[in-house]
Amino acid sequence: KPAAGPKSVLCVRKSSRNHHQNVAMGASALPIIIFSAIFGVIGIVLPIVAPKGPNRGIVQCVLILTAATCWLFWLCCYMAQMNPLIGPKLH
Repeated sequence: KPAAGPKSVLCVRKSSRNHHQNVAMGASALPIIIFSAIFGVIGIVLPIVAPKGPNRGIVQCVLILTAATCWLFWLCCYMAQMNPLIGPKLH
């Protein structure tokens, strides 16, 4: 019987000799919201309050690109955990 609940997205069946157990693997919206807010601050708020100077445009561009690429990398890593690559079953 698969695990029920709002966090259950994928169930992986683990088996030992004659005993089967379902392990729920899933995602939650809370980490996505938290990390999106963190990277949103880095990519939206910090460029607005960047100090004035000859390189302000470069600093703003770097902050925006850093936030976007780090958020995308984090999201890919987070989503990869939802469907892990499990090795073959050897009988």
